[in-house]
Amino acid sequence: MRTKADYSRTLKEIETLMDTAPKSQMGERLDVDKESDLEAKKSPDIQALLIDDYAKVTEILRGISRRSHRKDIFVSGSAHDFDPMGRYRIEGLSQDIGREIIRNGYNLISGFGLGIGGAVIVGAMKELYADNEGDFRERSTLRPFPQEPPRGMSREVFWSWYREDMIANAEFVVFLCGNKIDPKTGETVLADGVMEEFEKTKRLGKYPIPVGATGHAARRIWDEVNASPEKFFPGGGVKRHIRTLGSADSTDRAIIEAVFAIVKRVVSK
Repeated sequence: MRTKADYSRTLKEIETLMDTAPKSQMGERLDVDKESDLEAKKSPDIQALLIDDYAKVTEILRGISRRSHRKDIFVSGSAHDFDPMGRYRIEGLSQDIGREIIRNGYNLISGFGLGIGGAVIVGAMKELYADNEGDFRERSTLRPFPQEPPRGMSREVFWSWYREDMIANAEFVVFLCGNKIDPKTGETVLADGVMEEFEKTKRLGKYPIPVGATGHAARRIWDEVNASPEKFFPGGGVKRHIRTLGSADSTDRAIIEAVFAIVKRVVSK
């Protein structure tokens, strides 16, 4: 069972790594308000687009949003029960995923899910600071769930909005484990928050990458994705990798390779 002491140790490790991070640099914002300003404010880094139909704005902004988040990966998951892989392997796999997100040039988004989020973050940090050249604040978005909602809003509604906002800023969602303790019965149950994140992933048109071999909610999500991979990945070419993610015989290395083979398949199109 994961204890408060375990959680505190993970926080301490993350805080120690964060202390070594350099300060982020804010880029200068350039607003182009008039057509007459375009020539004066021309820059090799800025491309102006003139449109004659305001209705096109929503479509254009949606396309810009998708392109801007094309390398952002949200890791969803929680673990009170680490079966069937066991705690040592789950935490190692989580760290490996965090490390490979950074190593492969992607960016991490994490809600700090119990038993999963901390390990993913530590793996990402260790990789980024290995050469003392990266800025973790530019390569990650860490958003632990606030315990107190805004006045006039229930925690359930606030958390639902919070989940949606994180997923909206990602292109891919990796699912690991996904279980919690039912406070009424004391039994391990599927994490309803992880299942909700899957529903939002579908509704927002993001790409789900469930590691079904980790069990629990991730297994249920994997069952659905594996049954109709073309529904979630219209470009195809991922069936073999999806099967790898659900196999109990897959090694950690095979799982990592399958996750990023799927990501690269989508990004390359």
